[in-house]
Amino acid sequence: MAATYVPALFMSNFIYNDGIATALLTSALYFGVRFIRRRSMKDMLFAAVLLTLGNYFRSIGMIFLIAIVLSLLLNLRAIGVKKVIAAFGITLLLWVLPAWIQNTALQATGIVDESPSGNSAPVYMWLNMGINLETLGFWDDRESYNIYQQEAGYNKAESVELFKASIRSKLSGATLTELAGMYYKKLVWTWTEGTYQIERYGIGNEGAASIGGRGGMVMGHYSYSTAASRLFEGASMYRSGLLWALYVQNFLMYVFILIRLIRGLRAKRYAETPLLLVILGFIGFYLLWEIKSRYLYPVYPLLLVLSYLGVQDVYVLLTGTRRSNHAD
Repeated sequence: MAATYVPALFMSNFIYNDGIATALLTSALYFGVRFIRRRSMKDMLFAAVLLTLGNYFRSIGMIFLIAIVLSLLLNLRAIGVKKVIAAFGITLLLWVLPAWIQNTALQATGIVDESPSGNSAPVYMWLNMGINLETLGFWDDRESYNIYQQEAGYNKAESVELFKASIRSKLSGATLTELAGMYYKKLVWTWTEGTYQIERYGIGNEGAASIGGRGGMVMGHYSYSTAASRLFEGASMYRSGLLWALYVQNFLMYVFILIRLIRGLRAKRYAETPLLLVILGFIGFYLLWEIKSRYLYPVYPLLLVLSYLGVQDVYVLLTGTRRSNHAD
């Protein structure tokens, strides 16, 4: 299902390390679950290495790390305290290794004279960007970046204070109703957009380039035209047909996931807890962060797995047949 998932096929032209990070982080979660069940330190070592590499390619590994740590704690008695402590130690050691190696190598060769992260844009920039009544946190026409670039002159410490002041001003200047409405719309749009923003980034055209206030800065069209790209231009039936297929697929996916969750709660079945922890992490993180629905791509393999299990549940309900479920 993941190999033929339409957004993945059309989004490969947008280079954000999505495919690499998704493969590594999903595999890390897989080996984390294997460790919980088999209690083999080899599985935990694989999980830690994959988690570290995945986070290096895209810095959302913390969500998967927290999910794995919580899963280990929930299974502390079954795994054993010593093995859980060893698992934490291996994971944390490898977690900090890439940044340390990178910083050491760059400074040793004289490329930089301080840590590259010393004056990088702080996380507060994206948090500030995420609070926006007009765009719901979908970019802000460089307003936040200008604070870091122009007002703070790329000074990280100074920009942090400016961003904190901006966040306080936005929160105090809006009513509770306005903030609640913004976060509600932000949550709903992010998770129900349904196409991984293919229309903007995958099969985009000139008209898509001005969406979101960034103008021509966003690649809303192909660099050159081909016979394939021309099929999806304008309001062609290929374009609308693809988008409607994705809308339906996304809707059905959530329906089957809901069925799976309801039946799991009734049966007191918690095998999918690690998957759900990652999904809850993504929900919470992108409620606060700057958003695009394409940012959810790393969690789609887990959504696909849960929806497939929901299909199995529907099959059982319709046929009355009990099937062996290896995911349990």
